Amino acid sequence: MNIDDSPGGLNKILDPIYAQDINVEYMYSFANPKQYNAIMVFRFDDTDKAIKILQENSLEIIEGEKVYKL
Repeated sequence: MNIDDSPGGLNKILDPIYAQDINVEYMYSFANPKQYNAIMVFRFDDTDKAIKILQENSLEIIEGEKVYKL
């Protein structure tokens, strides 16, 4: 998932997830070498529900195969 690499960027993701009572089991990030943003990898306790919420909030989800090619 692409996230603005600026203060508050992570809140755009975590706020709607938290509001729906979904837990983040773990997350990690790295800089995107091709753009000025960060790539975040998440594991949620309810992945399908989390994906639906993120899509409803117009957040871009990147498939693993695409991340590996960066």
